[in-house]
Amino acid sequence: MATNQGFKSFVPKADEVDPDFLYHWLCAKRSYLEGLGNGATFKEVSKAVVSRVEIALPPVDEQRRIAFILDKASAIRRKRNEVVALTEAFLRSAFLEMFGDPVTNPRRLERRNLGSLIEVKSGDFLPAKAMGIGGRFAVYGGNGINGRHTEFMFEEPQIVIGRVGVYCGAVHRTEPRSWVTDNALYVAQMDQALTPSYLEHALRFADLNQYAGQSAQPLISGGRIYPVEILVPPLDEQRRFENAERTQQRLRVHAGEGLV
Repeated sequence: MATNQGFKSFVPKADEVDPDFLYHWLCAKRSYLEGLGNGATFKEVSKAVVSRVEIALPPVDEQRRIAFILDKASAIRRKRNEVVALTEAFLRSAFLEMFGDPVTNPRRLERRNLGSLIEVKSGDFLPAKAMGIGGRFAVYGGNGINGRHTEFMFEEPQIVIGRVGVYCGAVHRTEPRSWVTDNALYVAQMDQALTPSYLEHALRFADLNQYAGQSAQPLISGGRIYPVEILVPPLDEQRRFENAERTQQRLRVHAGEGLV
């Protein structure tokens, strides 16, 4: 293999560091390492900065034992992700079956622009190095959960939309008691004609990334997405979709328990 100048390559000393152990350690410290980056256009972690990072190393045999356990955990996680993908496909099919294709609108459902249905606001700035140690509240950016904090912004689940970068336009629903960073927008107000479950999936079908500004890096705002139209089915049909989503969640939990 080969890497270019955009990579910092770690070459472990065989008698001191097990490569699998180092891999898992780096994965666990991703948010911390990202927080060390500097740069205006894009963040970069220099060789000098990486060289100063300290790692606690148990004996190599112990490292291998830890890496073996973590490899098994990763395998279980991959299986769970496969289950999630299958249940997401089920829900996507249920959405299309109940409401039809949002583009062609074969059922002739009412269309309304997002500006008449929701208000979005930007989350609050929270760098990785400012996240409280041992925090248990999920921190959401454009790519979903990217850390944990000792404080939270919202008591109830929120619908968030990636605001900037490669995950611009990605849609997530947060856990209860969460923080939303300024890399994402959140739905601050929602018309009573919508249920949160339906809105979340309607936004995903809207493919909001296509409305991003094409500057140095993609960026969306309320002004860019408010003209976008979505279908607004009757509330009783949206609630039926919520029931389908609950079924999906039960399937996911059941499958996850079977992988433990």
